[in-house]
Amino acid sequence: MTVVQTHYYHNAEILRALVQQMEGREGAFLAHIQGESVCKRSFVIRTENDLQSALNSFSLSVKPLSLPAVLSSVESYRDIHKLDQLGVTLRTDWDFIIDVDSTDGTLKGPTECVKGIAHLLSKIGFNSFKIKFSGMKGFHVIIPSGCFKLTKTIIDKAKWVQSYPSLPKLLAAFIQAHLPKKALENVKIDIANFYTPRRLVRLAYSMHDESRLVSLPLQMSDLADFHPENARPDNVRKLDWDWLGFKGGAENADVLLEAAFEWKSYVDKAIEKREHEHKISKGK
Repeated sequence: MTVVQTHYYHNAEILRALVQQMEGREGAFLAHIQGESVCKRSFVIRTENDLQSALNSFSLSVKPLSLPAVLSSVESYRDIHKLDQLGVTLRTDWDFIIDVDSTDGTLKGPTECVKGIAHLLSKIGFNSFKIKFSGMKGFHVIIPSGCFKLTKTIIDKAKWVQSYPSLPKLLAAFIQAHLPKKALENVKIDIANFYTPRRLVRLAYSMHDESRLVSLPLQMSDLADFHPENARPDNVRKLDWDWLGFKGGAENADVLLEAAFEWKSYVDKAIEKREHEHKISKGK
């Protein structure tokens, strides 16, 4: 580890940014040691001192000494300390995140994929998403739960909370099905394994446990010239507080829900029709 890496989590601004994202969420640390991942979770982090203390304790508990990634749950909870016993019954909300990873070691594919996602969302009338470099192989596209007003669909808040992980799987499948072929080259969008109860994701401004790069917030205008070197800890000088503070604006992401439901209805009817035709042909 370099001196810059070692001191990265001693930066008060970095700690404040991480804590801001952990409100109401399960906290966790992940280290990559001698080819194996070591994860400790169920932390309740409320202050910078809480985070600094937990980080120091975790770093000293693993051998050799290692700087971890800081993660939090995709879902929000009440009574986080009871998660191991009560689990998903404590869920109060969730964010929609698409994890776009490279399959060829470059960011060209993920960059085109994120552009394709942005174009698709814009076509259906929504532009208020966030993106960040994952810290290693790709990007995260994030639609905070506050973007879904839940006013134009059949889903109310209670059903929304209960719909994880089936609903984010549907949204991701809808998006993937409507991306052009070019946007899916040399990328992996993991729908089957990413959307699971108590899913953890690296926070913006967390260091990646393997690459030692920072999971860096980006704007769409940054994508064309972005290089992983931009995410070295010594290159992170000014934090994007607007990005961190955005939890939902005037735009309503319900249009994505409506489009996904309509698509699912069409697919279900097409499957039903094929099955019916198959039964008829077998009966002849």
